[in-house]
Amino acid sequence: MQYVYISMVVAAVAALNAPAQITREGRYWVETVNGYAGGSPMERLRVDTVGNVVVTGDNSGKVTYRVKLRVRASDEREAEARFHEFEVRSMAQNGLVRLTVRPPQNIPEGPELTVSAPRSLLQVWVESRGGNVEAKDLDGDLEARRRRDGL
Repeated sequence: MQYVYISMVVAAVAALNAPAQITREGRYWVETVNGYAGGSPMERLRVDTVGNVVVTGDNSGKVTYRVKLRVRASDEREAEARFHEFEVRSMAQNGLVRLTVRPPQNIPEGPELTVSAPRSLLQVWVESRGGNVEAKDLDGDLEARRRRDGL
């Protein structure tokens, strides 16, 4: 059994040695976090998030993701504290890779999640609460659900 957990956005950034930058986009502060999830063998992927999600198949043999987080805050320090409230978690076990992105309850707009996964996966299951789901270039079975309720 192989477990890989990334419980906080900050942990994800530290694990990759790629510091995320906080920028300003209109009335929002934005942080983009890149990460990866995986295990061996990799046969299935489950993505559970709030907000828009795009899954694209590729030939890389691993799951990589980019999460774009948005918060409203009076300054960068407050925004950084709010970003710490997001949960980005991945787990791999028995051929299943599971990626979960959860914002805090008081965030009005969900994060944007972009995932690249092996095109040869047998099954990809995606659920988004409050956002759109798009998937392309996948050879296996796909189940996608868009729900309007929160996590």
